[in-house]
Amino acid sequence: MSGLYLAVKTFIIYCTITIVITNLAISIAYAGACIFGKDSLALTYMPCFILPNLVFGGFYISFHSIPIYYRFISYISWFRFGFEAFQVNQWLNYKMIPGCEDDATEVNYCPALSGKDVLVRRGMSTSQIVIFINLIILFVMLIGFRIIGLVALFLRVRLTK
Repeated sequence: MSGLYLAVKTFIIYCTITIVITNLAISIAYAGACIFGKDSLALTYMPCFILPNLVFGGFYISFHSIPIYYRFISYISWFRFGFEAFQVNQWLNYKMIPGCEDDATEVNYCPALSGKDVLVRRGMSTSQIVIFINLIILFVMLIGFRIIGLVALFLRVRLTK
């Protein structure tokens, strides 16, 4: 019904990625709240940090199309690692995309014939191991943002005495 590939393993990986990304988003909110201290400041400045990560995370622009001088933003974007893990989990299992055969006509245009073709067109890896590498990177980011929030809270308490 949701369009995900129908396999238990794919669903479990999908749920795991979702849980890690949700906890990472909570960690970023903790860090922002501890750094800025007031809701109005956090609501003003957090989009300046989050939106570039979203833009260069692979949703709106393929990894190949990102200019070289902005590529570093892509590599620190949690959206990139989560999106790539979701995409590899979804598309790697499709050997042939239904409705996209080799004899496609002008009416039935398919830019990619298989799941690997979709990933290559988006500039993503075609290996299953990239899912677990991206999960590890997301988990390290989760811990990092929690530590940043803890240090910011500690400094805020220490400096107000």
